[in-house]
Amino acid sequence: MLVTRIIDTGVGMTSEKIKSLFLVFDQVQKVRRESSLTNLILSNQTSENQYNFQGVGLGLYLSKTLANFLKGDIKVTSEIGLGTTVEVELPIQIG
Repeated sequence: MLVTRIIDTGVGMTSEKIKSLFLVFDQVQKVRRESSLTNLILSNQTSENQYNFQGVGLGLYLSKTLANFLKGDIKVTSEIGLGTTVEVELPIQIG
């Protein structure tokens, strides 16, 4: 089993945020709830009630889907104020 851990000491995430990390197009759905996606894409600007984002929420979904296809997994743990740990497990033998 190949296990890779990425650990940061950033602001951390809530459990609700972790649950939504791997949802397909999660970023787009957030923007649609808050504003017009077409206007945001065309203007590439943000107003006071919008937040700046990059991507559409497809990368983590594809990463987890690929890991699961390979019979592995991606796990995320986080604590507000302490940071986040992402663990990728793949059933690969090395050496």
